[in-house]
Amino acid sequence: MYHNLHTLNVWSVTSHVLAHSSKLRPLVAVQPHAAPPVTVAQQVWSLAELHGRAVDLNLVTGSNPQDFQILGEHLEHGDLYVRLAEHGHALQSLLDDRVSPPVRPALYPYAFEKLKYTLPASLRPNFYVAGISSDAQKLGIQLRAVNFTNPEPLAGWSLFLSTLQERLPTFRHALRVGLVVRPTESEAWQVARARFPTSNKGKVDAFFRSRSTSEWLKRSAILALQNVQDGPFWMGAFLSGQAHCPYLVGTPHQVAELLRQYQKLGCEALLIDTPFEPQDFEHVEAMLDLLFTKTPQVAVANMNHQNLEVP
Repeated sequence: MYHNLHTLNVWSVTSHVLAHSSKLRPLVAVQPHAAPPVTVAQQVWSLAELHGRAVDLNLVTGSNPQDFQILGEHLEHGDLYVRLAEHGHALQSLLDDRVSPPVRPALYPYAFEKLKYTLPASLRPNFYVAGISSDAQKLGIQLRAVNFTNPEPLAGWSLFLSTLQERLPTFRHALRVGLVVRPTESEAWQVARARFPTSNKGKVDAFFRSRSTSEWLKRSAILALQNVQDGPFWMGAFLSGQAHCPYLVGTPHQVAELLRQYQKLGCEALLIDTPFEPQDFEHVEAMLDLLFTKTPQVAVANMNHQNLEVP
C-alpha cells in the first residue's frame, strides 16, 4: 500500500483489502510525516481486532520531493533516518512487549508503560525498511528489519552483498522487481518493449534520478542510462519513465531460475511491481509455482511464500 499525498489513504485501502480477501497480508507504507507511531500502532491493532489478520509495515523516510515541498519538509538525508529510527523503535515497542522503549526519545516521548497495543505473535507485523544507503542499512539492523531495494545484475549484486555482509553480518534484504513472464522468451520481450518504450522524458527522468539522494534510485538510474541488460535482467523499463525498478523478462523457467540465484544470495522476499493486465497474474503465478516446487525446502525456508502471493 503506497503512500503519498495524492493517493487514497493507506489504512482505508488496507481495511478494504482485508475485508475482501482471506489470505492477503498487506504491506503498508509508514512515513513519519504522515502519522506518529501511536496512530500507526492503533491502526495495526484495530485491524487485527476487527479482521483477525496481520499487516506488515514498510518504513519509509518520506514521500517524493514534490510532497516534501508542499509539506515544508527540509530535513537532510541523515536527519530523515534519525526520525525514522525513533519512529520505528517507538512503533515496535508499542506493539510488542518484548521490545524496550527508545532511550531518551526526543520526538516521541510517550509513557510507553501506559500505552500498549500488544498483539499475539501471529498478528505482529514484520518490519521492512525501504532503501540501501548506509543509513538505511544501519536502520534495518537496528530494528531487525528487512531492507527492500532494487537489485542489480547477478554478478555485481553478489559482489556488493558479499562486501556489505562482511561489514554487517546481520544485514537482511528483499528485492523490488517488475516481472514480464510469458510462455516464450520472444513473446515476453515483445510485451516488455511494447509496454515500456524508451522516451525522451524517461531518459531525462533517469538522468536526474542518477543524482538523487536515494542510493537505490541513483544506482538503478545509472544502470538504466548504461542500457544494462543481463539475460532476463532488464533496466529498459526505467527509461520509459513508467517504472523505477529492474524488470525480469522471460519464460517462467528463466525468471524462476534467476530469482533462485538471488534467493541463494539471501533474498527473503519480493516486492513485485504492479501488474498491468490479467495475463500478468496468470504467468507470474506459473513462475512462482516453479520457483517453490523446483527448489529444495531448505533453500526456500527464509523466503516466505505469503510475501510472493498475487491476488
